[in-house]
Amino acid sequence: MRTAGIISEYNPFHRGHAWQIGELRRRLGAETAVVCAMSGSFVQRGDFAVMRTHARAEAAVRGGADLVLELPLPWAIASAEGFAAGGVGVLAATGAVDTLVFGSECGDTETLKAVAAALESESFAHRAKPPHASCSARRPPSSRSRTTFWAWNTARPSRGRPPR
Repeated sequence: MRTAGIISEYNPFHRGHAWQIGELRRRLGAETAVVCAMSGSFVQRGDFAVMRTHARAEAAVRGGADLVLELPLPWAIASAEGFAAGGVGVLAATGAVDTLVFGSECGDTETLKAVAAALESESFAHRAKPPHASCSARRPPSSRSRTTFWAWNTARPSRGRPPR
């Protein structure tokens, strides 16, 4: 059985999120377990969530998620890179997630893989190294090697979003 992980805010959970979960099960198999790493009372950029954490988690479960784990506050309010690193860390810590699923505005998996490879390159890491090692977000070392990436366009109704 496969287990897919989604890093999310669900602020609030909506039809597009339910579509994403349904689509991943269509592509990976109906028996695929869905684990979400979701921000708590505060969301990225440090803003308050529009609903209580438990209400958003319940909406996610009603929308098809099997398990919702809270993303710890330091990562939930971090930059995009910190938010992603924290989410991958939470999902990797389960020891069960083998597929990372996410939405993107471009929806082009190959372009996203090329950007990820560039960001992971030694030359980029050397140029982007923070002045103090304690400033950098830590990523689980084995999470990237065993994860399959799926991306769907979430920006335009004509390119993969559910009908209204």
